[in-house]
Amino acid sequence: MPFLDKCCVENCMGISKSRFSVPKLSHEKWEKALGKVLNKRSRVCGDHFEPQDIINTWVSGEGSSKYTICLKKPRLRSGAVPLLY
Repeated sequence: MPFLDKCCVENCMGISKSRFSVPKLSHEKWEKALGKVLNKRSRVCGDHFEPQDIINTWVSGEGSSKYTICLKKPRLRSGAVPLLY
């Protein structure tokens, strides 16, 4: 049985700890960008996204009451599409 959390991009070393599953609404865009057929268990590591596409923190408040929290599990911005490097 294959390792399920492994990056599905060929020859990827997967240096990034973050793995993202394929969103249902962007499935075709991701397949076209990666040039391969993806299934519901496919995962793509954070190395294949622009840094601004990955949300690592949550910010709340304004001015002197503003604070930032680091997320345990990073998220992708809406509409983010992986890139082949």
